[in-house]
Amino acid sequence: MVLKVKKNGLLFKPPRRLSLPSALMGMMAKGRVRNWLKNLLALGIGCLVALLIAEVILRVWSPMQNRVHGDRIRLIANMQRTILPVEDEGHPGHKGLDSIVYYSTNSLGLRGPEPEADTTLRKIIAVGGSTTECRVLSDGDTWPAKLGDMLRQKGHPVWVNNAGIDGTSTFGHQLLLEDHLLQMQPDIILFLVGVNDLSQTELQSGDRFLQEGHRHTMRRYMQHSEVFNLLITLYRANRAQHYGLHNPTAADTAHLSAGEVRYYDSLHAASQQGYTDRLRALADTCRSHDIQPVFITQPAYRESIHRRFRYLDIYNQTLLQFAKAEGLPVVDLATELPDSDVYYYDFIHYTKPGAEKVGEIVFGEIEKLLSMQTEEKDTLRSPEHQ
Repeated sequence: MVLKVKKNGLLFKPPRRLSLPSALMGMMAKGRVRNWLKNLLALGIGCLVALLIAEVILRVWSPMQNRVHGDRIRLIANMQRTILPVEDEGHPGHKGLDSIVYYSTNSLGLRGPEPEADTTLRKIIAVGGSTTECRVLSDGDTWPAKLGDMLRQKGHPVWVNNAGIDGTSTFGHQLLLEDHLLQMQPDIILFLVGVNDLSQTELQSGDRFLQEGHRHTMRRYMQHSEVFNLLITLYRANRAQHYGLHNPTAADTAHLSAGEVRYYDSLHAASQQGYTDRLRALADTCRSHDIQPVFITQPAYRESIHRRFRYLDIYNQTLLQFAKAEGLPVVDLATELPDSDVYYYDFIHYTKPGAEKVGEIVFGEIEKLLSMQTEEKDTLRSPEHQ
């Protein structure tokens, strides 16, 4: 109802309260949206510029010399490093380790002597994870180096090198083989495997990314990014730390509930067929290139009660059964290496005496293999076979 009043004797209708036209309200709303979009665009451009700057810096200098790059493995040649073992890894003061470690790679990116032109040398390359790389042992103290020394002392003309890469499992070993090692034309490849396949089964990630990376378009584009690979490295390190792979103290105090035991039992049992398939792929790739594969089971310090290493025996048994079925030489290091803290500085890695003992055990099998191969060659060269 509209009230009317008289003004100068006439009826007067007062004006209604003024309000902003709907068109003006729409313009103001559009203005706010436009400003929001501008701010969002500025933020996006700023992030892109920051990423480009970070990419350039990391290509010039990277704080981590990561050998897993995208879905490929790259070997870093001619590297010279001095490593001071860190306290939280339990290294300092251990009677089986040095306080300073000298770590280097040759022109091929391997730990060991430079390649030689002598065609009579038998080329042997050791492949594995951190227990092969032996990162906290100096170059001459690793078990592949000790193996080479022992073989040469026995008169075997050999060139032995170490292609171990911390954290890689049979997923990564296959790519290392295809990308690098086949080109080096080794005569024998030693595979010390098991512990990282166990870890990859539970982490559901790790270097499995290497073989799955090519299936994802985004990963194909991002595999060349230094920023992306740095983030992936940090993520993997965080996951490994969470699962107790880098902290023996935390690992020793971890316990499984009954439900976790059932879960891990079924998980590892179901993973053995895939593990066998990857072992077969490694063996087949070697044999198709006239390379003799030799497999080595993974030992662990039995005094450790690491909640997952109770499953390592499953992987070792799978490896032994596979090698027997395929007629391949195998070193049961898990059985032959004495269970003593003289040989381990944590639940899985070797001290200097431990690495020497590993080299000695592997030497027994490799010397027999080399002697047998030499006898076969001599037999083929004899007049009776001409």
